[in-house]
Amino acid sequence: MSKKIQLFLFAGIVSVLFASCQNEESEIVQNQEETLTAAAPLTNLLSRVAMSDATSDNIIDSTDCFKVKLPVEVLVNNQPVFVSSEEDFAAVEAIFNQYGNDNDCVKFLFPITIIYPDYSEVTVNSQEQFDVLANGCTATGPGPVFDAPVSCFNLVYPITISGYASAVQQAQTYTINSDQELFLFLASLSATEYYAINYPVSAVNEAGETITINSNSECQQAIAQAINFCYEIEDFCQGSDVAFTTLFDSLANVEGVMEGTVWSAVTHEYTFSKSTDATICTIGYISPTIGGAYMMEVLKEDGTVLYSGFHTFEADQLTHISITPVNIQANQKYIIRRRNPNGSGGLCKVVSRIEGLDPILPATSNGLTIYSSKYYGGGTGDDFPNVYLLPFISVGFSQN
Repeated sequence: MSKKIQLFLFAGIVSVLFASCQNEESEIVQNQEETLTAAAPLTNLLSRVAMSDATSDNIIDSTDCFKVKLPVEVLVNNQPVFVSSEEDFAAVEAIFNQYGNDNDCVKFLFPITIIYPDYSEVTVNSQEQFDVLANGCTATGPGPVFDAPVSCFNLVYPITISGYASAVQQAQTYTINSDQELFLFLASLSATEYYAINYPVSAVNEAGETITINSNSECQQAIAQAINFCYEIEDFCQGSDVAFTTLFDSLANVEGVMEGTVWSAVTHEYTFSKSTDATICTIGYISPTIGGAYMMEVLKEDGTVLYSGFHTFEADQLTHISITPVNIQANQKYIIRRRNPNGSGGLCKVVSRIEGLDPILPATSNGLTIYSSKYYGGGTGDDFPNVYLLPFISVGFSQN
């Protein structure tokens, strides 16, 4: 009698579980509008939202290709700093801002681990290996190439997803607690699997507002809006460098002023202002004779970094790069800076005048005023403002 009861109970449990799976499968299949596959456009958008943000630690690794796994020990201008979380980046910036005329440098104590946007990890054992990976990075990781991450739209976790594998007729509910879990879930989907997000879900949009999303269409629209705001705006922010090139050319035509190339220091920069509020959209640079990869930065006069990016420029050919738009205020002083992370100098296009004659700076054109330049960190540079020489680092302001 006891065995019969046990068999009956076991059969009942199995039938309940089977009915549960079948009901979950039926719910997913019946709601076709909310059913997604690996090939669905929304899957791609969600993957971009869930990618690891490789730009969050640019202050220590100077690359958008990957980020460094924390904790890590670094030397910041030869001062040891233990970086255990992103909050410690403020300590790195504080050391950068101690002096306005030094060559800011971060050195890692190897080995370190780097994390690509697809969460794959690589152990790096030397500076040489790090430089190769940073300079040669053109994808989001060693694996497949993905579209650019969407870092200005964040889902609020946990969220639940109902999945169904048609090959084995198995349904399952997943609780997703982080971007990494979501990305890996979506990356693991096969062609015979489909899923549905259990709405409503919450998200923080590009304006920093918490919004409620009730359907796939609302989710896709919200992410697309964030992309338009945070990325595609750069396509419409066409930077015109007319103000800079006109000013540079006018100085080159002054009697006693020469245009040419000099062997520059590790870092060169100039201080400027605009007569009206403006948005910096592009930076242009030329690396005569030898091409080069440089850290390009826009800073406030007090040293606060507004933009920092690692970019490669062609030899003997002006290259313009689009940057995340930087808004500047009228008649406030800012700094545009080019520095070589490798700690060596390089050839630089300039206009210059022999010291002892009338200075060429400050100079103004089309509302752009350049006050002075600086060259420091070796080469031909020193620690003092220079009013006799201007490096060719063009700044493109929005035409909107």
